Amino acid sequence: MRAREQVAKIVSKNDPDTKKVWCKYGKIPGQGDGVNLFFVGEINVTHYFITNIGAGLPDACAE
Repeated sequence: MRAREQVAKIVSKNDPDTKKVWCKYGKIPGQGDGVNLFFVGEINVTHYFITNIGAGLPDACAE
């Protein structure tokens, strides 16, 4: 199971209102210049969460 699917499963179990989870690799706005692996979850049209899991490899986001 890919990292995104694992996080989506955990998130949906903890917060059933979360609609979708994306895996991203890059800079997080407002978090400096470091490149990080992170997940973005859509809770509703106007609310998202970002979970930074630190330095990782972009292939962790591969589908």
